[in-house]
Amino acid sequence: MSKGELDYFDYFTKKEKRNIQKTRKYFSKELEFCKETIDLLFDAFKSAFNSYSEKWSHSKKACLFILPRIIMSAKTSLELLIRGYYFDYIVVQRSLMESIALLALLSKDEEKAKKWLNFEKLEISKFKLIHQLHPSPTKKLITLANKMYAEQCDYVHSNFVAIIAEFSRHTNRRVKYLEFPKFEKSLIGEAIDSPLSALALLFLIDAYQDELEKSFRTKVKNFVGEKISEWKAEGLIKN
Repeated sequence: MSKGELDYFDYFTKKEKRNIQKTRKYFSKELEFCKETIDLLFDAFKSAFNSYSEKWSHSKKACLFILPRIIMSAKTSLELLIRGYYFDYIVVQRSLMESIALLALLSKDEEKAKKWLNFEKLEISKFKLIHQLHPSPTKKLITLANKMYAEQCDYVHSNFVAIIAEFSRHTNRRVKYLEFPKFEKSLIGEAIDSPLSALALLFLIDAYQDELEKSFRTKVKNFVGEKISEWKAEGLIKN
């Protein structure tokens, strides 16, 4: 390589290291919480798997098969976020959101769970599926869920218009092309403030009341409850 020529691999490797360092510096508490929720998901999976029985309801079987997908999506999205790959992070987040919404639906609907296990198509749109994330969604919550999901769809199903919009978003900031990926503190804070994996834990302890030890279920409820109280006190989320 001639003198003065840019080593792209070295450049992006250094950028990734800086993103990791900045994320850990500014969001160490939030990152630790995300890691703990993933550990709890693993514990819930092992506990449920060890008590698996053919006599289980279709809902419980369906939840067991969805759980590994949730764990891997949660781990992958966290890794992408730390390293500054925000576009890819949003793609995985949509998968995580869909999986948790599906878990919420099948954990309470035996007939749909049976169809799903038999590889039958569920007659429910993905927009309606996302509404499963709240037991009594208000119009405001539904609008928010639709907006979030629609924005994620733009990343997952990128077309020419979406690509141009993403390109323009960066160039309008007068950012040089080689500034990608760029550490964005506000984006990381917004993403970590309410990790979807914590929501998955709450659905799981409800679905596996008999299979998970009472002490474990109490630990999860207290764990998530304390974090939600912190978010409320800090003004990060509202009731």
